[in-house]
Amino acid sequence: MDETRVKILTTAFTLFTKYGIRNVSMDDIAREMGISKKTLYQHIDNKAELLYKTMNMHFEQECSATNQIFTENGNAIDEMLDIAVHVSRQLSSINPITAYEIKKYYPDCWTLFEQHRTQFIGSSILNNLHKGIEQGMYRNNLKPDLVMHFYLSLIENIIDPNLTKGNYAPLNIFFELITYHLHAISTPSGLAYCIENIEKIKQEQYAKYF
Repeated sequence: MDETRVKILTTAFTLFTKYGIRNVSMDDIAREMGISKKTLYQHIDNKAELLYKTMNMHFEQECSATNQIFTENGNAIDEMLDIAVHVSRQLSSINPITAYEIKKYYPDCWTLFEQHRTQFIGSSILNNLHKGIEQGMYRNNLKPDLVMHFYLSLIENIIDPNLTKGNYAPLNIFFELITYHLHAISTPSGLAYCIENIEKIKQEQYAKYF
């Protein structure tokens, strides 16, 4: 992908996630980049295509970041806590309306999200569950396939408008989700490790959000 197109997609992602999709026009994106709308349309045909390519690039980046987290950690709970930190950094700068608009108005883009959730996230969680069981950090009587599906159902709540329109930001929801998930599957020693470290993460990095 050429440098100009990457910059277009990166700029669009920043604006879409900050202000919502319907509040951002192609004029806004061209203005933010300091280019003419004609130049912008030489690379992208329309806003729907721009959103789709932006989402596709974002999910590719998320796959790379997640794989790096799983490669660097030898501990299953540390993997999940590092995922919590990574996702929370993302959520702290994303307007909840963006995901709602994608689901309601852009079905092709929502399909991308669903594929990422069920395929990549699903396989990552499944691998983490098997790893945690082998390490004695997760209960050995778990049914990993079922637990993985439970987790995938839970993460849909991050963008539930009934939650995000109230007092709960997506970041808060995700930390509660991770806490709930790890409490449900951990052995006593794994749970003690989880509680100590998740509270440390909140206090050191995200105290202002809680």
